[in-house]
Amino acid sequence: MLFLIRLRHGIGRDKAISGDLLPCPNYTPITTSKFATCMRPVIVYQFPIGSTIQVDYDPPKPWRVLQHPQYIHLPIQSGSDRILELMNRTYTVEHYLKRIERIKQAMPTCAMSTDIISGFCTETEEDHQRTLDVMRQVRYEGAFMFAYSPRENTKAWKMGDDVPDHVKKRRLGEIVTLLNTIAHEINETEIGKIHPVLVEGPSKRSTSDWKGRTDTNKTVVWPHNGLADYMVGDTINVKIERVNNATLHGVLMC
Repeated sequence: MLFLIRLRHGIGRDKAISGDLLPCPNYTPITTSKFATCMRPVIVYQFPIGSTIQVDYDPPKPWRVLQHPQYIHLPIQSGSDRILELMNRTYTVEHYLKRIERIKQAMPTCAMSTDIISGFCTETEEDHQRTLDVMRQVRYEGAFMFAYSPRENTKAWKMGDDVPDHVKKRRLGEIVTLLNTIAHEINETEIGKIHPVLVEGPSKRSTSDWKGRTDTNKTVVWPHNGLADYMVGDTINVKIERVNNATLHGVLMC
């Protein structure tokens, strides 16, 4: 079954997709909630507001994105099965990596981001190293990374907080450094390429520059000419000339 999904707004962890489900001609429609239910255990998508994608839903193969965007946020939390079990997560690292493999088979250029918690209760150096190993294997381009802090009235609260703060800080620093290194290496491969970019508006650092997003959710910045024939929401072509771990810098292609 083929469907077009027009996104109304961003999504959170509890929803696979938030948007209007638009069935293509000659196909039986399904409800948004049913579609989200079948997708939720596998992946969480994040798309630019207002974008439209085409999805192939087939029960034996629960998902397959046929068109842009090429970006998926899929939390791992920890690379240790022992820690995942303590976190009450219902997946293993092996299960997670199989999902990553399926995503990359369907979308070879797909960018991946994740969530990682460092220093969870009883986390050892071995557990920490396993998290770094998963990062190297998946090669995330972005992540929400946090040091664990206990919260009252949670299951983890009863486990105590036995990882010293200085150890959490050091491990989190290693996670951040590895993420930035991988992201920079990937971004360097973009130099010289021309990307369609969704225009978002003026850059926060300089009004003489504008910014936008690629279909892999990378931020792109380029010099803005006040006479330029584009506006927020348009898609333009930008040639990448230099990069850092977080941003691509380029020039507008006529």
